[in-house]
Amino acid sequence: MRKFINLLLGIGLGTGAGILVVKLLPWRSRQELSASLKQGWQESMADARLAAKEHRRKMEADYAARLKGEHKE
Repeated sequence: MRKFINLLLGIGLGTGAGILVVKLLPWRSRQELSASLKQGWQESMADARLAAKEHRRKMEADYAARLKGEHKE
C-alpha cells in the first residue's frame, strides 16, 4: 500500500512540476525554439572544445615533465 501511495505522490509532484514549467516559461514559436536550442548547443560544444584543448595542453605539459623527471607529487 505504501508503494502505491508513493507512486501517486510521485505522479502528482511530477504533474505539478510540469504545469509550473509550462506556466512559467514563455511560449516560443517552433523556429525560435529551434534556433535557441541550436545556439545553446553550439555554445556548449564550443565551451567543451575549449575545455578539452586546455585539458590536453595541461596533460601534455605534465607528460613532458614526467619524461624529464621534473614532476613532483
